[in-house]
Amino acid sequence: FRGGEAAVGTLLLLAGGGLFTVCAIHLLGWVVEAGFALRRLRRQSGLKLRPRLRRRYLFSIARLSVVFTAGYGLFHLFPLAGILMVRFWQSGTAPVGFFGVAMQLFTAAAMFPWAFGMAVTPAIGRIRSRSETAGLTSLVAVVKAAIVIGGIGSIVAAAYGPWIITMVFGARFAPAGEAIALLCWGFGPYAVAFILGQALNALEGHLQAVAAAALMLAVHVMAFALLVPFRGVLFAAAASLVLGAVTGCIAAVMLVSPRVGLPGAGWWMRPLFAVAAIGLLMRLDLDLH
Repeated sequence: FRGGEAAVGTLLLLAGGGLFTVCAIHLLGWVVEAGFALRRLRRQSGLKLRPRLRRRYLFSIARLSVVFTAGYGLFHLFPLAGILMVRFWQSGTAPVGFFGVAMQLFTAAAMFPWAFGMAVTPAIGRIRSRSETAGLTSLVAVVKAAIVIGGIGSIVAAAYGPWIITMVFGARFAPAGEAIALLCWGFGPYAVAFILGQALNALEGHLQAVAAAALMLAVHVMAFALLVPFRGVLFAAAASLVLGAVTGCIAAVMLVSPRVGLPGAGWWMRPLFAVAAIGLLMRLDLDLH
């Protein structure tokens, strides 16, 4: 569905369609996909829809949905907050465009941890005690993978990101390359924070997931306000995002670990040191050449 939606939207844009047309296609794609998913669910499960109004049940679902949506929304608002702050602080459109290009690469890379988190959520939901090992093993493996993949992606993006952006978009987009060189260090921490936020939701820690996401966003906003007078909006937006992501990562680890009995800090420190060693070796190699 997503591929077809992208293809149709691209064709309509080439044919002269505007933003409203693209939004309409996006809405239509979601509606059609929901219809197909509901039809398949009914056929495979044998369930029949019988509309009935149970107010107490609806109220409990609505109360849970508000908390769940708040946490999920804050995690998705976090990557967009920098663009909004740059636009609010800077009257010109160039800085917004530069940072927007950098954030496009960041959000594209963030699709991988989102997919990891979705894949491991069913296994996490089965973790109810320390004796349950399958879900815990899956969670630890996915977090380690996010640290390693995100760390290596950060190293590569920091080394070659500015060059790639300049080559693709031209020399006038060099500030976007400088932004992504700093912004990329938030890949791994944001991935871990997002995955563990989903883990908290699966473990019925919805308020804790909201708290971790809110703290991450608050640090992002406050750090931006403190850094802008010294280094400008682009540096402040990128650096504050990294600081917020690291804070959210630490908070999520501290909230999830006692719930599932994760052993100390070694399980996530070891892959982190491995990535740091790879980054140091790559940095030395670049300096030598």
